[in-house]
Amino acid sequence: MYLVPLAASTITPGAEKVLRITVVVGSAASQRRSGCLLVVRHAGKVTQMAVKRSSVPHNLLEIHELAVSYASNRRRHRSLDGVSLEIHTGEIYGLVGESGSGKTTLALSILGLIEPPGRIEAGEVIFDGQSLASLTERQLDRLRGAQIGMIFQNALVSLNPTFSIGEQIVEVLRLHLRLSRPIAARKAAEWLARVGLPGLEQTYPHQLSGGQAQRAMIALTLAPGPRLLIADEPTSALDVTVQSQILQLISSLTGPADTTVLLITHDLGILAQFATRVGVLYDGRIVEQQPVEQLFANPQHDYTQRLIQSVRNPELWPGGRG
Repeated sequence: MYLVPLAASTITPGAEKVLRITVVVGSAASQRRSGCLLVVRHAGKVTQMAVKRSSVPHNLLEIHELAVSYASNRRRHRSLDGVSLEIHTGEIYGLVGESGSGKTTLALSILGLIEPPGRIEAGEVIFDGQSLASLTERQLDRLRGAQIGMIFQNALVSLNPTFSIGEQIVEVLRLHLRLSRPIAARKAAEWLARVGLPGLEQTYPHQLSGGQAQRAMIALTLAPGPRLLIADEPTSALDVTVQSQILQLISSLTGPADTTVLLITHDLGILAQFATRVGVLYDGRIVEQQPVEQLFANPQHDYTQRLIQSVRNPELWPGGRG
């Protein structure tokens, strides 16, 4: 982090001089006005300093006009067609859309995991001010897991069946945080306890229920401390009674760490309970973006209106609106 003066002004209340300096906080590639530094001088000496933060949110992730296509029968079909969105640091941004709308393709694009026959045709993904297109594959590997983590739909498929869940967390911590094995083992046990799986370090994925496996996947993903968590339909393979528990767990573990979350789902009712802002993806395009309360109160697009009507229980809406 660094501070760069953008502008300065002097206010003189009585004998004191107050110097107001507008500053930038962030990386060199993502300069933005984020507050001001107040320096109070009295009799030639600095007597007080304070930083006043701006209400302007910092964009941890920016996507500009992203287009991704897949080859099929000698033709290319665009799964994403000019998608643009911004995700603010510390928020839970919900992305909703029907199956085939491009939600998972968007998540894989952020991670740089689009493989043939798919390809990124246009657009840009910017993480904390840096274009991911400018990174080498080795740099992307370092970014994945350490800075950007992803929880997939089916944890039992994502977890390695040949290693215990404790050992898998240990290896992730050693890779991304360079921890010794004893320290990594202790932290792995701590993370499993935090997700409600105490003492299961030596348990293998096939010995877990679906809900337990998803909890283990959450521990595995969050243990390195990623700044952005992508949760792609994290509860779609679970019973309804377990879904709320998993979402509450994700919310409780990411909130105190100020982790930014991209929550991808086809269920608008889930986003009504957990998201701060929502983007509606339809046919490869973002057709609407609003704070979740405004989206339910005044949906603009026909598709959004139909989605809201499909949420049968009005008690699930923000504020319990019917």
